[in-house]
Amino acid sequence: MSLPQEIDIAILGAGLAGLSITSWLDELAPADASLPRLLLLEAREEDTHDRTWCFWDQVAHPFKDAISHRWPSWQVGNAGEQVEYSDPNHPYAMLSADAMRRSAYSRIAKRNEFTLIRGIKVDAITPQSQSLRITTSQGHLNAKVVIDTRPPPLSALAQLQGVWQVFHGAVVYQPNHGYDLSKARLMDFQTGHNGIHFIYLLPLDENHLLVEWTCFDVDRHSEACKNLLTDKLPWMLASWLDEHLGKGWVVQRSEIGCLHDASHSPPPEFTLSVRRYSWRLDAPSYRLYVCQLSTGRCRYSQTASQSAHSQRLALDSATPAFTGDRMDGQGLFAGNSSTPERCVQLVLSVIRQHHGSSATALPGRPTQCW
Repeated sequence: MSLPQEIDIAILGAGLAGLSITSWLDELAPADASLPRLLLLEAREEDTHDRTWCFWDQVAHPFKDAISHRWPSWQVGNAGEQVEYSDPNHPYAMLSADAMRRSAYSRIAKRNEFTLIRGIKVDAITPQSQSLRITTSQGHLNAKVVIDTRPPPLSALAQLQGVWQVFHGAVVYQPNHGYDLSKARLMDFQTGHNGIHFIYLLPLDENHLLVEWTCFDVDRHSEACKNLLTDKLPWMLASWLDEHLGKGWVVQRSEIGCLHDASHSPPPEFTLSVRRYSWRLDAPSYRLYVCQLSTGRCRYSQTASQSAHSQRLALDSATPAFTGDRMDGQGLFAGNSSTPERCVQLVLSVIRQHHGSSATALPGRPTQCW
């Protein structure tokens, strides 16, 4: 598929952040609503089943039907002592990357205004007088809005200071493992290691478990982190599995991650004004909950006005004077919960211009707004 010369909204990256914003826009708009042209650019040619997101299922989000598992009870343990809690109304839930993508892709397919193009590398974003020029491996295009959800380069991560969360998880096959299928073991702290280490265990069915070894460390190059950040199953996780499951277990799939707790500084070249918008929004895998919570706070509203045919789009707050802050997942989820909301507000401002109407602030849940 060839690139268009112009587009209203360009989302760089079709991962959790990009597909969440796209899905929310479809969720909030009526099927017959006219929307601006939205283009997602994804560098990967194919998807991989590379991650899952787990969270308390207690906020509105467009992936409810894609959740594969829910645990109404959970526990935290240390040195043989356990604290347990249950809440059937707010279960701990799992959403796989495969299921999230299938849901989002089906929404994209329904909207003539939405397009996903794969295999395109974005090389540069250059401010123009009334738009942003995107330079890609397949040519150029201009966009009124650019939302960059791609992860930062490894060179930028290498310079960060602070605490790192490093984990190695495995989907393990063990027939009749005996763990309670209604209970998630969120933290079982492990002693005898430098730093903070714990086991995270989710029973998927009678024969399968997701088991993860996690540590927090100020040095991601420490020996403990190196042991976790390899394709080979870490010796401490293997030992734990031997002790608790016996010798018959088999690893069917692995997940490896290294997450930092601090935000990155906005690059000065993305300080843009009024009609030229660009945000960066990264989405660490375990933060789906906050991404959906804050993104979903923006909503549309179709209201009566002096003209029976005029359409008004509502925001939770007045549209800000947009600047090009570099929004990333670390800063967002370390306390700045406004980032995805601002991204959707930005998109809605373009939709408002698309319809030639003004914005008003209205209360209510996302699903109650049209």
